[in-house]
Amino acid sequence: MGLRASRLASMTQLLNETEFASWHHLVDSLPERSFDQVAVLAAVALAAPAVVISLWGNQGWVVKGASGLSPAQGKWGDPFGLPTLPQAAWVVPDTMLDPRFKQEASVAGPPHLRFYAGVPLTLESGLTVGTLAVMDTSPRDGLTEHQAHLLGHVASLIVEQLHARRETARQQGLERLHHDVIHNVQDVVFQTDSRGCWSFLNSAWSRLTGHDTQSSLGRSALEFIHPDDQAQVQQAFGTVLTGQAATCRQHVRHVTAGGAFAWFDVYARAVHDSQGRVTGAAGTLRDITGAKQAELHLRAEKADLERRVREHTHELAQLSAQAQHDALRDPLTGLGNRTMFQHRLRGLLEDGWPARRAAVVLLDCDRFKQLNDTFGHSAGDELLRLVAGRLAREVRGPDTLSRLGGDEFGLLLGGVDTPEMALGVMQRVLRVVQQTATVQGREWPVQVSAGVVLLHDQDHAVDEVLRNADIALCHAKRRTRDKVEVFKVSMHTALLARTELEDDLRQALRNGDLHPHYQPLVRVQDGHLVGFEALARWNHPERGPISPAEFIPVAEDSGLIIDLDRAIFEQACAQYQQWQAAGLMSAPLTLSSNASARQFLLPDFAPFVQATLARTGLSANLVHLEITESLILEQSHVVTANLAALQALGVHLHIDDFGTGYSSLAYVQRLAASALKIDRSFTNRIGQAEAGEELVRAILGMARALGMHVVAEGVETDEQWVWLREVGCDLAQGFHFSRPLAALDAEALVQRAALEAVKAFSPA
Repeated sequence: MGLRASRLASMTQLLNETEFASWHHLVDSLPERSFDQVAVLAAVALAAPAVVISLWGNQGWVVKGASGLSPAQGKWGDPFGLPTLPQAAWVVPDTMLDPRFKQEASVAGPPHLRFYAGVPLTLESGLTVGTLAVMDTSPRDGLTEHQAHLLGHVASLIVEQLHARRETARQQGLERLHHDVIHNVQDVVFQTDSRGCWSFLNSAWSRLTGHDTQSSLGRSALEFIHPDDQAQVQQAFGTVLTGQAATCRQHVRHVTAGGAFAWFDVYARAVHDSQGRVTGAAGTLRDITGAKQAELHLRAEKADLERRVREHTHELAQLSAQAQHDALRDPLTGLGNRTMFQHRLRGLLEDGWPARRAAVVLLDCDRFKQLNDTFGHSAGDELLRLVAGRLAREVRGPDTLSRLGGDEFGLLLGGVDTPEMALGVMQRVLRVVQQTATVQGREWPVQVSAGVVLLHDQDHAVDEVLRNADIALCHAKRRTRDKVEVFKVSMHTALLARTELEDDLRQALRNGDLHPHYQPLVRVQDGHLVGFEALARWNHPERGPISPAEFIPVAEDSGLIIDLDRAIFEQACAQYQQWQAAGLMSAPLTLSSNASARQFLLPDFAPFVQATLARTGLSANLVHLEITESLILEQSHVVTANLAALQALGVHLHIDDFGTGYSSLAYVQRLAASALKIDRSFTNRIGQAEAGEELVRAILGMARALGMHVVAEGVETDEQWVWLREVGCDLAQGFHFSRPLAALDAEALVQRAALEAVKAFSPA
């Protein structure tokens, strides 16, 4: 028995005779146009010159549908080289390189097939009845994931329709198959008549362009093309419609229903009738707007980038172009990456003077995480590309610009050897980079911080130089303006001290060494004591009392502020419980306590407050949690849930240090705070600057309009108190009334009659 005969016998054995009999009328019938249409669509979607749908019948393989070469041009019904009916996808990238297939007639002779990819048509019963095959006269690397998925999807739809054909009319089943294939692809599938007018458009047309599909039919495809692209499209498309070319492919702009422009990858191939005459064209439109915009954005940098590549050719001569791209380039921005940056820096450090007349600069984008969290990583990527472009345009030829990772960039500036020169260069660069940008259609304020290290001051390795630049960058980020810092040795010394302080603070929180002191709050009009603010105090076992101005920023930066706030709140509530139990509070006194914005990002914050109040018996309406304006910027649903839960408990919210941060009336209202606390920087201007007094008046007026109370912080003089009383301020605190008191001293104040205790401070 010959090879082909044995192959046919083994294939036939796979088919169950009873199951096969039910397909006899379908398998052994002639090829059908409706199957041809499915093959054409698969050919268009996969950009293949030939697609064959074959079924196994009594007489062997039967071609039910094909696109491309006719059966006479090759034995298309036989999935060549397959010893049995395939039970899984079968891909032959190049038949001439595979000894199993290169002797096949359709490979060695016409139509000289070089590529084959097929998937079995398998029924629900497990019976394989045929194949869907994609063929090409040129070899390919294989199928992309998208193409493989599409090929499998088309095969699944064909099998589904084959099942339906046993219960429904033949034409209805194939029409449903045709519709499913067309309308399940992500790309626009189209067909035109011989004049180039739309005769078919799938549903993706409306989804991607906004144009109504039905009203678009019959209209010339050129009507929807950008005017600047119409000539080239007409020329290329015309070669297909006139039979001069079998296919064409172009990137063109389409006008959307909203008047905007969307980029599409257009692929079209000629459609022939049975006599071989061109009756129109069919193809796909793939939306490539995002990729095209990135390409156009990078094109502006092309000349400068090419010049820099030429200058660095000798250094990178041993690397191939692909290795250079993979090893030394950042794929998002096209800039050099961390490896390239460190390589260049290492060279400068090894060359010595005068090569060290240079500066290392680390830059990062402020509020980048907020942009990512709010609008998604695609928005963050767009901002990084924009910042990279602006930086690249400001960098001189010999300088090096790299993206080091995340939102961090690195600069190597030549010819810079003094702090003044470094600051001058970077302030000029930042003025350009920090112009407002449009990110995904929204305006976004670009803010960049920069840390600078002068190389002639450095005798360290690359890692230490970058560490010092990072230290300077951290100092720059704390500035509110001109956010550039040049590294000084004292910064590293301070960092070591800060790290030691952080370790001590962590241990102090474990040991319970931090305690609240209580600063009285008084009613401005009569000086009555109305409550206390609990303020954290730390008596270090070796260093003695440490100023809150020193350890609070460390707590905030390290995240220890969460444990610190909670420890102070719990101790203060317990102290109030003791005073109440001792009968010392003849009149209720409020308790104000600080709550970091980080607390509100934790789902357990409101439950923690509720549990503490329940444990100590302190009434929720006496508790005032002081929050900063930074909480206004947090859009998290966890923040919203915590705010709602605290308000439901009856806890009051006070906005601390009002006027020093991000103040928006709309957001202030959203927080539903009951009071604003005027920052001491404004209180200090009372009696000193008329503008400062007017600002305080404005805050008071705004608070009244919103139904809120006002607390003045930092009242230190009798003159300030008198002025606040005249303008109607509600409450005040400050050294003029009392410094923060230890628990025993605060208890002594509570024991005295509140009226008599505070009236001693009453102005004459």
